[in-house]
Amino acid sequence: MKGAFDSHFHIDRLGRELRLATYNLRELQGSAQSMDQSNCVHLCGAVANFCDPITYPSLEDVNFLKSQGIVTTVGLHPRHATGVRPATVDKLQEMLQWPEVVGLGEIGLDHTAPMEEWAVQRDVLATALGLLGPRHVLVLHCRGRHEARVFGAPRIPLLSVCGSCVKGAEDFRKCSLWIYQSRRKEEVYHGTC
Repeated sequence: MKGAFDSHFHIDRLGRELRLATYNLRELQGSAQSMDQSNCVHLCGAVANFCDPITYPSLEDVNFLKSQGIVTTVGLHPRHATGVRPATVDKLQEMLQWPEVVGLGEIGLDHTAPMEEWAVQRDVLATALGLLGPRHVLVLHCRGRHEARVFGAPRIPLLSVCGSCVKGAEDFRKCSLWIYQSRRKEEVYHGTC
């Protein structure tokens, strides 16, 4: 069986989808027996991205994941921006202070949301970027409207917000950028900067 490292893994969403309340990777993998075995790989490690405030992990959860070779990032998915409250930002800030949390994300802009929400998304992105520490990897989410194939949108506003919140090029550190142009799998671009 081939080995693999998953660099963008929503273990909380997977558990919810499988109706399992666990972060035990072996249990999650065992419950997916209906999968085509020819596509299976041995997961050597992963980056677990928690961006849904309702499923934020506890420090105990983060340490359990770490014991399985999974590192953790925490963020605020842009589709949740209108529901972000000061307590949510406080919790995010607290988790980012845990040495076991390696990054901020995913955060960003999602222009499949109604246009009226875009300004709130930019504000939440700017707030989240203010919590970014020098040791954190940054995981950015960037999704445009499916019908609008204009180059750069919403990448230009995303980079503009990031540029004004992250002072100086020397502060712009490891970054994982996910750009979704459509729901079609072949049009998801991942890059690092």
